[in-house]
Amino acid sequence: MGLRRIFKELMAGPPKRPAEPSGQRPSEQGKLAGKVVILRGSGDFDLQVVGESHRQEELKRVAGPYTNDGRRVQELAVMMPDDSNPHDSNAVMVRIGAVRVGYLDRENARLWREEVFATGVSGAGCQAIITGGWDRGRGDIGMYGVRLDVCYPFVVIAMDDA
Repeated sequence: MGLRRIFKELMAGPPKRPAEPSGQRPSEQGKLAGKVVILRGSGDFDLQVVGESHRQEELKRVAGPYTNDGRRVQELAVMMPDDSNPHDSNAVMVRIGAVRVGYLDRENARLWREEVFATGVSGAGCQAIITGGWDRGRGDIGMYGVRLDVCYPFVVIAMDDA
């Protein structure tokens, strides 16, 4: 499946906010305006998504039902600004496919908006890993969690139209 098709499926969501001014030259900012970029990862998957405890049913649709041994599922995630979030005006949601699975914590959302969204991009993709999802009976249940694989400072390795 091509990047363009993947991004179009992933980007179904809230309307895009106009690009905010950045320190880049206008020609550089224009190259990224309205694009979805893929960010380089380190392979560590050390950026924890928050709020996924409220998204267990959605995560079951992505990763599958709970099993005795749990699951470890790797997927492509997209981070997008969520300007309509009533709890945080700088919120950045994390989606896997068409499913919202959580958010970046406040500090990482601020960094993402300052360093990635300020370039005019409408979203940033990266590898994600979903772990957990076990049910061994007698109350021994492991909820799903999501971690993202991104390097800091953020490094764009690919881009395509949103």
